[in-house]
Amino acid sequence: MNRDFRLLWIGQGLSGLGAEVSSVAYPLLVLATTGSPSRAGLVALVANAPFVVLQLPAGAYVDRWNRRAVMLAADIGRALALGSIAVALALGRLTFAHLLIVAAVEGSLFVLFRLAEGAALRQVVPASRLPSAIALNQARGYGATLAGQPVGGWLFGVAPLFPFAADAVSYLASLVTVAAIRTPLPAPPPTAERHLAREIAEGVRAAWQNRFLRTTALLTTGSDFVINGLFLVFVVIATRHGASSTGVGLMLALGGAGGMLGAVAAPALARRIRSARSVRLVVAGSVWSGVPLIALASLTSQPVRLGLLLGLVLAVWPLYNAVVTARWMTRFPDALMGRVQSAVALLGWAPVPLAPWVGGLLTEHLGGARTVLAFAVLMLAIAVTATVVRHDDPVDRRTVEPASR
Repeated sequence: MNRDFRLLWIGQGLSGLGAEVSSVAYPLLVLATTGSPSRAGLVALVANAPFVVLQLPAGAYVDRWNRRAVMLAADIGRALALGSIAVALALGRLTFAHLLIVAAVEGSLFVLFRLAEGAALRQVVPASRLPSAIALNQARGYGATLAGQPVGGWLFGVAPLFPFAADAVSYLASLVTVAAIRTPLPAPPPTAERHLAREIAEGVRAAWQNRFLRTTALLTTGSDFVINGLFLVFVVIATRHGASSTGVGLMLALGGAGGMLGAVAAPALARRIRSARSVRLVVAGSVWSGVPLIALASLTSQPVRLGLLLGLVLAVWPLYNAVVTARWMTRFPDALMGRVQSAVALLGWAPVPLAPWVGGLLTEHLGGARTVLAFAVLMLAIAVTATVVRHDDPVDRRTVEPASR
């Protein structure tokens, strides 16, 4: 990979590491101060809500603005937001409302950064290398989880403010690497007068009309709901059975290790996935593999076992993402990338912000084991749907050109 991709990859690796460090600290801090799983889920809901609320307008604006400027502004804002938690904890002035506000700000800026980074990826990486770049980005994310979750748990045990201070510093590191990228990252020139609603509709229409993209995004919705709900449920189960903050971090790191191993193998495997039948097998098989593993997780409360099962669940998804994402990204022009990405994210993430909150509520009322079983049943329903529903092979679909405005 070229220099600019390496800079982008390293910077996001550092900021991703910081985000994982603070992500384990959020529920630990809420559980330690309030003892309420539903409140911990509420913080996660607020952090994830921008994935639904802001996706479409953010995608349109990313297609208007300089992509580097968007990423730099997002890094500055996130550094200030996370730093404010560390300062408030040091002064003994942190409130639950403050946590909710920072979670909303960080989640909103993450949406903008993610869309700008995805659009920039098309500019810094040749189309032929996109599957490898996407897999490397996934490996980066899982590697950050592997290292960041136990470090975050350990730092929280030393002092609750440390994970949030570390995350703030990581965003400053990302700021430096993004600024050093040489490739120009301008927004595509407008073809006509700007009209926000029309631009959003164009991106949604382009995404929805692609049957492959539409089908896989909706299947991803259900599986992501299950997996994101399980993260908080596993944390609650482990802490209720005496696990330390370090033990919780280790549990989540084992999940990241499984995902990272899957991401390492994904590029070589993705190159072998060419036929429509192979794509369908990857899509359905990824969902089916999670059903028995999640069911088994209902039988234990031991953090290492929960982490190993989570790692096995996550190990198959990098191949799914590498195959699916690379195939549709090369079928849309740069002028539509921000809006199509936002439409896909909205399709795939619409109910996901509710997952931790639902998981927290179910755990309070049903207990951990029954909640995990409920998620296993939901994953089974998604697997059956993935097997029955057919979709077009995207290889034969032509590039979608933006409509005139």
